[in-house]
Amino acid sequence: MDSTDTMDKGELWVHKILADRDSIKPSRAQLRVFIEYLEANPMLLYHHDKTNAAKHARRMEWYKLSKKLNAISGANKSPAAWMKFWRDKKTYLRRLEERRALAVKSGATVFPLCALDDRLLQLAKENDKFLLAKTVALPLEMAPSDPLSDEITHNNIIGHEPFIEKEEKLEEDSSPPYSPSLPTADASTAPSELSFPPETAAPHTNKNFEEIRSFERRAFRRNKTRKRSSSGFKQDQFYDMFERITALEEKRLEIDQINAQTNREAVVTAQRCAQAMEALADAIKTQGQEIADALKTNGNLIADALRAQGQIIAESISNKVL
Repeated sequence: MDSTDTMDKGELWVHKILADRDSIKPSRAQLRVFIEYLEANPMLLYHHDKTNAAKHARRMEWYKLSKKLNAISGANKSPAAWMKFWRDKKTYLRRLEERRALAVKSGATVFPLCALDDRLLQLAKENDKFLLAKTVALPLEMAPSDPLSDEITHNNIIGHEPFIEKEEKLEEDSSPPYSPSLPTADASTAPSELSFPPETAAPHTNKNFEEIRSFERRAFRRNKTRKRSSSGFKQDQFYDMFERITALEEKRLEIDQINAQTNREAVVTAQRCAQAMEALADAIKTQGQEIADALKTNGNLIADALRAQGQIIAESISNKVL
């Protein structure tokens, strides 16, 4: 048996399994475990993590879930493939729910969903509620209609005092607005506080205010144009590649064990054939010796008989001659 042909066939078989494993549908036992795990870990329903630690924790939970599901008979998928299965299942259930709603409105007969699909639909609805809340809250936080209100919101978040309150305090503490055409009645007798025009009322405060505003605008533009990190996708690719390499290594070890077992069986068969040939040679040798001994004995008897017969014939001839 050629081991090279066996290795080639084994590798082709392994590659075929790895190519087809993601297309296998999960079994009902896997679906039950999948639903129970999602219900116990709602963080797997959402893909909008704010921190790298949360993303890493969610990816590790998906990795644990995939290991748990792959231990059950049925589909054998990578963590990225199980995540894709959940996304595709949500899309399918949403469309199915829309068609069912249209059928109910039209008066058609609608059959109830099975228990597993109904639980998956409830999980998909929970995900939709989360996405709807994020979509409604996003314009209020990230796209305000008034730039000044955005700056006030940012200052409130980082702990600064709102600028509107600062301006109100300045207006309350300062003197009346500057008006050169309206002199005061007791300007010559009573001491009066110095009043500045609005643009020079608090030059230091206005300068800081403009600097902070420009800094907030730059920070807002920088955060707005910042690209999303692809570390999550790379991490999923790493887990998928690691699992595929592990599966290939396991199959290679299994094929090596099969080849070693085949070689051991071939050696045992060759030893048995050699023993059989030795036994056959011994039997032939023994039988040949017996045949040789028998021929030798019979030859001597025949020679003695011929010798005696010749002696008798010779004596009879000599008697007739005399």
